[in-house]
Amino acid sequence: MEYDFLEPERLRAFVAVAETGNFTRAAQRLHLTQPTVSVQVRSLEDSIGRSLFDRNAQFVRLTTDGEAMLGYARELLAVLARAHQQFAQPPLEGLVHFGMVEDFGATVLPDMLGRLRREHPRFELITETGTSPDLLRRLDAGSLDLVLAKRVTGRQQGAFLCRQRLVWVGQPSVLKRENDVVPLVLYPASSVSRQIILQTLRENGRRWSVRFESASFSSLRAAVLSGIGVTAFGLGMMPEGLSLLPRSTLPRLADAEFILDQRPDNADRIVAAFGSILSRAAPRIIQQLADKQPLLRSGQAIANP
Repeated sequence: MEYDFLEPERLRAFVAVAETGNFTRAAQRLHLTQPTVSVQVRSLEDSIGRSLFDRNAQFVRLTTDGEAMLGYARELLAVLARAHQQFAQPPLEGLVHFGMVEDFGATVLPDMLGRLRREHPRFELITETGTSPDLLRRLDAGSLDLVLAKRVTGRQQGAFLCRQRLVWVGQPSVLKRENDVVPLVLYPASSVSRQIILQTLRENGRRWSVRFESASFSSLRAAVLSGIGVTAFGLGMMPEGLSLLPRSTLPRLADAEFILDQRPDNADRIVAAFGSILSRAAPRIIQQLADKQPLLRSGQAIANP
């Protein structure tokens, strides 16, 4: 079978006939003559060696092969339309000030940058990290164009991207020596994960003590590895070398949510393009990272929530 059966003109004629149920109406939709549409459909059928329509004087109806082809034809035409939209306009260029929580920058950002570079090679990007409330304040103040942040489940700010399961990590021996006080390694006070950790401990009547605080992802990892205390990271974004605490050690944490927010008055097309890439790809990459981390060094399996 030759691949010329994928010619867009043939596919468009076939889809138009399938959707209108009539060669004349299909020709009107495509601004062609009825014989031209008939020739395109017949060429498609000859190329694949299958009849796509049952025809008589009263109706035109898809065969079983026609029903199968219709799905492929629509999908192929949609891909062609997206490609045309991508390359029909001039390449986007410009500067984006992007703010993000640090664990996203340490895990997901490299893939995002690769996608942005492939789709829009002339962009410029300035990134800043911080806690979610701080990033959103800077967005409101106009110093950032686009922010990827977190929120406690149930809050409304920003456009929801995906949910993140938080898990406790650390050395069990650290808890045993503390006489029922949970030694904590935490992000600064405005951090969403910190809010969830402390709220969970309060609701379960557990005492805690903050032993180490840093805005740095790598510094928190170092503190946990050294045995200073325990903390929580999102599943899939745990730094290398950390151990999951046994499930019964500490109460289960509420989920966090990733969100995307941007200034409503910013109409820059490159900002919109980067936001579109993040909306499409970030949830999938975050889930893929979580799927790759189901078994941690403690040997305990993490089930999907």
